[in-house]
Amino acid sequence: MWYNNKMADDRLKTIGLVTTSRADFGIYLPVARELKKSNKIKFFFIVTGSHLSALYGLTIREIEKEKFKIMEKGEILLAADSPSSTVKSMALALNFFAEVFSRRKIDLLFVLGDRFEMHAAALAALPFNIPVAHIHGGELTYGAIDDSLRHSITKLSHLHFVSTGEYRNRVIQLGENPENVIISGAPSLDNLKEIKILSKSEIEKKLNINLKKRFFLVTLHPETVGKVDNRKNAQTMFKALREFDVQLIVTLPNADPGNSEIREVILSEVKSNKNLIFFENLGTQNYFSLMSLAEAVIGNSSSGIIESASFKLPAINIGKRQEGRVRNTNVIDCDFGEQQIVDSVNFATSSEFKEKLKNCKNIYGDGNAAKIIVKFIESRLEKGIKTQKAFYDLKGDKII
Repeated sequence: MWYNNKMADDRLKTIGLVTTSRADFGIYLPVARELKKSNKIKFFFIVTGSHLSALYGLTIREIEKEKFKIMEKGEILLAADSPSSTVKSMALALNFFAEVFSRRKIDLLFVLGDRFEMHAAALAALPFNIPVAHIHGGELTYGAIDDSLRHSITKLSHLHFVSTGEYRNRVIQLGENPENVIISGAPSLDNLKEIKILSKSEIEKKLNINLKKRFFLVTLHPETVGKVDNRKNAQTMFKALREFDVQLIVTLPNADPGNSEIREVILSEVKSNKNLIFFENLGTQNYFSLMSLAEAVIGNSSSGIIESASFKLPAINIGKRQEGRVRNTNVIDCDFGEQQIVDSVNFATSSEFKEKLKNCKNIYGDGNAAKIIVKFIESRLEKGIKTQKAFYDLKGDKII
C-alpha cells in the first residue's frame, strides 16, 4: 500500500523522502502526514544513517510506528566516529543511493538539513536526473562541517523550502532562482498543532521518571570544525550545571565525529549525579512535552534555536556549533567557560528574563509549513521539474 491512503496508481507522482536520524524524522513528520492526504502523490521513506544503529536507539521504530511506507533501508554508519570513518560512511552512502536510484522510479527526492547522508543522496541523484527538494537550506552553523554540506546540497537541489526570509536571500545569493525558493517556515513547528503535549504526570508515567524538582533539558552535540576538545567542553558544561539544584534531562548526542567523547562524559556524570537522567532518543512528543515543562533548554542543539521560542522557554546556546543561525529573543549565547555558563543560566532563569519572554514570537514560523510545502510541490510536479538549472545572477546587490 502506498501512503497516500489510496491504491497505487501509475498516474501519481512518486516522492522519496530520505531520513537519517531521529532529528530529521521529527521535522519530516508533518510533511509526511500532509503528503498522505494528497490525491496527486504517492511517497515512501528511504531510511539510513543512525536510524538503523542500536547505538543510537534504532529510531527506525519511530517511522514504523507511524505506519509510513519504508521502501529502502541502508546501513552505512561505521562504528567509529573519527574523520576517516565519516568519509568511509560517505562512500557507503553514495553506493547505497546509487543502488536505490537504479531500481526505483522517483519523480522528486526530498532531503532535509545538512547531514552528510543527505548530501550523499542529493549527489547520487545528480547522474540519475532526479529532481531534489531541500528543506532548511540557507542557514549557517559555523561550528560544524554541516555548514558546507548544507550549501552544497542547495546547489544540488531544484526546489528550496526555507524557514525565514534571511535564509531565502542566502539561497538566492547562491544562484538559485527565486521562483524555486519558498519561505515555508520550520516544519517541526507544525508538530505543535498535531501532537498532544503530555502533562507532567503523563510524561513521568510514560518515561518512568520522577520530576521531583525543576529541570533543565540538555543536549550537547560535537563541534566539528577546527581543533575542538569536545570532551573538555562537555565536562565544563556539566561542572557548571552542578551549581544548580535541578534535575538534568539529557539526550545523547548525534552521530557526528567526536560524539563518543561526549557520550563518555555523560555516562560518567550519571554515576556521580543522582539528578541526571539520560535518554538515547525521546521522540518528538516526549521531547516537546518536556520542553513545555522545563526551566530552560541548554546545550547546542538546533531545537534551542528553532523550537524553544514557541514554548517561551529560555535557551542557553553554548559554543559555536549554532553560530550564524537567526536567533529568537529567548536565546542566550555563551562560550564553554564554567562561569559564563553559570551566569547565563542565572540570567535565563531570572524573573526579568522570564518577563521578557512573555512577548516572544517565533520567527521560524506559525506551524503551517507542511501545507505550504505540499501545495507547492503538487503544483510543480504537475508542470514538471527540469533538472537542468541556470545560475541566477543577482542584479547588483539586489535580491528579487
